[in-house]
Amino acid sequence: MLSRRTLLAATAAAAGVALVGLPATAAAQGTPATTPDGWPVDGAIAPVTVEGSGVVVALRTGAATTVLAHVLRRFHLEVAALAPGDVVGHLDGAPDGVDHRSGTAVAVLPGRLPAGASGGLFPHEVVVVRDILADCEGTVRWGGDDPAVPREGNFRIDVPPHSARLQSVSERLLARRGRDAGPQVDPHEPARRDAAMALARRQAR
Repeated sequence: MLSRRTLLAATAAAAGVALVGLPATAAAQGTPATTPDGWPVDGAIAPVTVEGSGVVVALRTGAATTVLAHVLRRFHLEVAALAPGDVVGHLDGAPDGVDHRSGTAVAVLPGRLPAGASGGLFPHEVVVVRDILADCEGTVRWGGDDPAVPREGNFRIDVPPHSARLQSVSERLLARRGRDAGPQVDPHEPARRDAAMALARRQAR
């Protein structure tokens, strides 16, 4: 029978997430580690259903969940339909520096969009992805922009806990919930494209 760790390792490998034990000092002292953006790995995690799909993913509760669920919903509706097994969220065995440990990152379609590969999305799909990022006002970073190891299926919260911007975006998205039955925007509209590309330039710095 496969152990829980073996199953986690297989899932993480498919999503391009390394899986190792906690650093010895942190494990020994019992001190919580944090992601690069300062999210503790011991926060509350809860299952979330991606609206319009059968996908259930474990995410950090609060504003991070609202924003990442919005990313997943738009990806499902506008880029590629997602099914159970197509999204990796929280992984409690991932190492420091990997946002999956804190539940503030997701990896979609790990088989189609593996770590280290680029060109897995068509140009019109990249346009939608960038519009989604702009919709989140820079609170989410896309792994496809990583020049060292592109991860086109990865999206992570890119602001620290208690970010006022994250809370503001979350409240705006919650206010829209229920009114959006499907894609309501045109990512190719000039003003939206300009905003999306301006964000891409800022996040590339």
